[in-house]
Amino acid sequence: MAAEAAISLLIERLQVWLEEEQVDYPQHVLPIQQATDELQKFLGNLRSGNKSHESYQSFQLWETSILPIVYKVEDMVDTFLVRTATQKKKGFSKTNPLTRPLKFQRESPFVNEIKKFDTEWGEIRAQLANHSGEVTVSESNFPIHQQGRLTQLSGKNLDCTDEESYMIGFEETIEHLADALTTDQWRQGRSRVISVVGRSGSGKTKLAQMVYNIARVRQHFTFCHWTYISRAFEAEKVLVPMYERLIGGKVGRNLPHKELRRRLYDVLQTKRYLIVMDDIWTPSIWDELRDVFPDSKNGSRILITTRNKDIASYADPRCLALEPRLLKDADSWRLFMKRAGIAEDDMNNSELIKHKDGILRKCKGLPQAVSLLGGLLSRKEFMEWSRVLEHPTFGEGNSSISDILALSYQDLPSPLKPVFLYLGTFPRAFEINVRRLYQLWLAEGLARPLHSQERDLAQEDLLEKYFEELLRRNMVEVLRCKSDGSPKTCRLPGILYDFFYSKAVDMGLFYIHRKSDYASKEPPNLNVRRLAEHLDIKSYPTLDPYIQCLRSYISLNTPRRYTPAREIGIFIDNIVTKQGFGLLRVLDLEGVYKPTLSKSLGKLLQLRYLGLRWTALDSLPASVGNLPYLETLDLKHTNIDTLPRSIWSARNLRHLYVNEIHLNMSIPEPSTWSLINLRTLWGLFIGDNKSLFDRSVTDRLVGLKNLGLTCNSRTAQVTAQWISQLTNLRTLRLRSKDIYGQPSGLELSPMNTHVSLSNVYLIGELLTPMLPPENNASFLSPNLKVLTLSFSNLKVDPMPILGKLPQLHMLRLFARSYTGKQMACHHEGFPKLRVLKLWMLEKLEDWIIKQGAMPCLRELEIRHCGRLVSADGLQQLSSLKELMLTNMPMKFVDDAKGRMGEDVAITINNWVFQV
Repeated sequence: MAAEAAISLLIERLQVWLEEEQVDYPQHVLPIQQATDELQKFLGNLRSGNKSHESYQSFQLWETSILPIVYKVEDMVDTFLVRTATQKKKGFSKTNPLTRPLKFQRESPFVNEIKKFDTEWGEIRAQLANHSGEVTVSESNFPIHQQGRLTQLSGKNLDCTDEESYMIGFEETIEHLADALTTDQWRQGRSRVISVVGRSGSGKTKLAQMVYNIARVRQHFTFCHWTYISRAFEAEKVLVPMYERLIGGKVGRNLPHKELRRRLYDVLQTKRYLIVMDDIWTPSIWDELRDVFPDSKNGSRILITTRNKDIASYADPRCLALEPRLLKDADSWRLFMKRAGIAEDDMNNSELIKHKDGILRKCKGLPQAVSLLGGLLSRKEFMEWSRVLEHPTFGEGNSSISDILALSYQDLPSPLKPVFLYLGTFPRAFEINVRRLYQLWLAEGLARPLHSQERDLAQEDLLEKYFEELLRRNMVEVLRCKSDGSPKTCRLPGILYDFFYSKAVDMGLFYIHRKSDYASKEPPNLNVRRLAEHLDIKSYPTLDPYIQCLRSYISLNTPRRYTPAREIGIFIDNIVTKQGFGLLRVLDLEGVYKPTLSKSLGKLLQLRYLGLRWTALDSLPASVGNLPYLETLDLKHTNIDTLPRSIWSARNLRHLYVNEIHLNMSIPEPSTWSLINLRTLWGLFIGDNKSLFDRSVTDRLVGLKNLGLTCNSRTAQVTAQWISQLTNLRTLRLRSKDIYGQPSGLELSPMNTHVSLSNVYLIGELLTPMLPPENNASFLSPNLKVLTLSFSNLKVDPMPILGKLPQLHMLRLFARSYTGKQMACHHEGFPKLRVLKLWMLEKLEDWIIKQGAMPCLRELEIRHCGRLVSADGLQQLSSLKELMLTNMPMKFVDDAKGRMGEDVAITINNWVFQV
């Protein structure tokens, strides 16, 4: 399983070598090319789909002998690349014999190692051929993914908010559970605890999520909280986020454990709460948490999901226990059609219907099995379905969900296999930021085109397609979406994590640091390559197998605040000490409080990703600017106010996130800029410095896709002119402020040629009209999905113009964005708007909503509009699901309540702000 992923990564490394070093090392080209060809052929064997079930299983056993050789060659290639980078840094030239070190003047041991690899690899291929039959490498013998609809990834945007398909077959159970949570009659003679019990893949978590998100359920409680119970359970990691969400602060992690429990109990006692604890594994977990939740007999509920019926009864013998039943055939088929993306015109296709019984037999009513098989078959033409359903992975007898899981993975294109398995680096059910994930994939070298047509794509666009493919196959789950509808956070579904995690760890793709005592623990069979820390790094071993080959370190352990993580510096020194350099490509310390960064950081010459977001660091080692391969530098939400000047010459830098660093403090001469690959520039404060707009700089930045800038009124015009040239932009956040930090004048140039621009956030008074008198929206990007205005001081009602934007999903009009008294949303205006937020429009008195306006609006939030007393037409918003009113006049609140139906969740807040 993991062998193919590891070989794919090695092929990528060898191809990088051929691209970067073949001119300087021509004697190495032939053996490297031969090794690459051997690996490509071997992938053909691994991916062959014409073996019997028995030989296929035996074939997989050879991975144990394959992987050490693969990793050895990968280490050799990376070590060679780092050493050549070190020589370059010292000023040696490989082509000039006067400066060339002696070891470059004779044939490198590198060639001998490659030749040895060819011999070993040939022996393994011969053994495999004798055991299971030689396979000719041709397109017809490639696995099932090579044909049909996956010839090219589509790149189309997905609606990551689709929830309806998950309800299929559970409609009655959902209503039953919602009633149990919200109706007092269910409490008579019963416990406040309700459990959902089911086997892996039965849909118990999704059922709980669906009920948790129902408007009437959330409206019934004053506090709702969802927590996942990890197998590596620590009570503090459950209680701290709960308490901090209750009080709206970040103080919980600094409290002693007993004090934390006491305060949490006291606050919950004043609430009617709903606490969901997902996936409780043992009774001891319930014992450790139960006393925190007061039974105030006010309708509070605790909902648990578990695989173990005994845990449900242990929590309380009187508790209501719901067990999702297997789907009936009719519901399974409905769900399958939805997850397979079957068009209505194809539902009676004879090729589809003839496979119905076979599909239902293989899925056995398990929702997760139906979703996975549907996702897999969605990538095939109907005529290919027989090859999938008769694949040897299923064996001769009855299939199981494990067979579907294995085939879903096997069917992935080779470059997607390591991309998928990488998700296992994060803890089970961990909410992964998609931005972070893309950039980690990028740093690991996982952006490999599937086809020649994709070679011109930016690596980020390619990874976005990879994610989309996993999403279409139902192999990754989106948890939260951005305002424009694109995925914001995701996770690996639990059943996939359980199946693939241990296999990936056993094959050495990554290593999880959990235990504090390694005294009696044997070193891993394979050297650690990627380390995810779920515990304090100070207890991590320093033996060679744990350090010498490390490529990636991701901290997922958040220590207590105000305790600096000094061990990080020691850890980096240990990595460098082993070889005089490090192979580390990823150093992700997001959320670690003030890690000590060693001076040795500059010796990590392979480093691609340095993540320091939310670390509260005050400074950055100057050596960071000299890292030759650095692609992502994330300093957002830190106290770092200056950058090494050399960072502006980093040719490979693609994503730079800073925290309003003043350009005046950091900028070198424009002629030294080398940021030709920069795609994200976020958080820069340009002040009075116009050097950013020097032609020698702007010509290098035309590829920018995400831009977040702060300027002032003196540089506002030149900023607008420059932005008008950045036609590849997707996201723009532009702010203007004066010397006192208050919003100031902001210029804006036409953006109608920015066809990729989907998200715009403007803070400052618009000195040029954003909405021209021609009464059209052509001034703005035609594909704008999200627009946020703050302190714009618009005096003319913007709604008639903005309502013509055909793709607008979210509109946020914040403080003083509009200073008029009247506002009107006209018939057929805002055809796709889903979210509208109106904050602190202090002069607004009348808001008229015409029939047919905002037909898709689901969420409306109004804050601090003190003069607004009614909204004529509010009841016509037929799609509205959530209405939030904060510090609004009671007359408006009463009027809104009278207009809304029962299916709209209304939240009323009255906040007191202390000055």
